[in-house]
Amino acid sequence: MRQGLEGCEFSHLSFQEFLAAAEIKALKQESKLYPYLKDANISNKDKAWWCGTILLYASQVNPIVLIEEALKQDAPDLAFDCWQETQYTIDPIIEAQLKTLEPTLRSRRYSKLELLLKAGEWRAADRETYRLMITTVGKDEGQEVDREDLENFPCEDLRAIDNLWVTASNGHFGFSVQKKIWEKCGSPMSYNNGYEKFMKAVGWLRGYNFVSYKEYKFSSSLSPTGELPVDFEIAHYLGPARGMSSVRCLGTLFSRSDL
Repeated sequence: MRQGLEGCEFSHLSFQEFLAAAEIKALKQESKLYPYLKDANISNKDKAWWCGTILLYASQVNPIVLIEEALKQDAPDLAFDCWQETQYTIDPIIEAQLKTLEPTLRSRRYSKLELLLKAGEWRAADRETYRLMITTVGKDEGQEVDREDLENFPCEDLRAIDNLWVTASNGHFGFSVQKKIWEKCGSPMSYNNGYEKFMKAVGWLRGYNFVSYKEYKFSSSLSPTGELPVDFEIAHYLGPARGMSSVRCLGTLFSRSDL
């Protein structure tokens, strides 16, 4: 394994992270994680490996000492995420401290998306939306969001993403914008005429053909209302079979009362 941990390297990063976390727990060697707390973050691909390992470890133990160490090293983002991962009750004083960090950390987490949207970089913002959503549900980039992910996606984060899109596009883009169109088409939960009507309305279907992602206009003035965001579940332009997976995911998302 990389970064000085001995053993094999696996093609799937999450498996490697899990084994590293399990080994550290089994050997009671939590201190081996401390040198990586301050720098572990998802924006740096090399250091992101340590972020995943640390969070997986935190989910298996009472991470109070780990959290205190992260706060001491000025790594509040990681401390907060470790707290979110644990099922244990931690010290009330530390918990109160972490709760006060939440608004600031959420604002920081979405700062890149906000900058891209304000600049009208719609395509890049779409990719950043996918990255935010996939990492929020604890998956690796390159994986897909599924129905269970969307059912359990934190409401505060969903609203934050949606509000940024709606505000920047003057109501032209956003999940809530798509939801209104979906409802006008009969709130379809299966691949039927209502769902095809919805896809045509937002520009994802032309005639009987799925529109390629590269053909999207990515413009608040030229794109159909509700064309974006879409990259969190790109199945609809990869063919009919994948499209059926997409309709179930989108139906799950749009059925949420907090959107």
